[in-house]
Amino acid sequence: MRELAARDPAVDQLLDTRAAVATGDPDLIGTSLVESVNDVLSNWGFVDYRRSFDVAREAGDLLDELAEHLDGGAAAAVEPALRRAVTRLRKLTENADDSGGMLGDACQQAADLHARSCRMGRPDPV
Repeated sequence: MRELAARDPAVDQLLDTRAAVATGDPDLIGTSLVESVNDVLSNWGFVDYRRSFDVAREAGDLLDELAEHLDGGAAAAVEPALRRAVTRLRKLTENADDSGGMLGDACQQAADLHARSCRMGRPDPV
């Protein structure tokens, strides 16, 4: 299976994330989730109107996965990834034609999830 995953970095990252979750190590989970956010929400350049829907869908899929971890009780582990997602999505919306509002909706969803993770966990106050 690793041979197939090595062909696609996104699949490889997904397997690493799932393995980290299976171990139950919050630091490993957090690091892996932040890497997933970086992979999905990086290197888009200018996002035109048509692409904004695809980018928002990918961001939504990522946020759904992070919400699952949050619902599973991993608030402390998922908080850094959600913080990164809010930051990345905000920057992404500044360099996109988001006339449809889909990227803005994803950014709001990320902010809501991040606030929830802060309420449920104990994030670093700094």
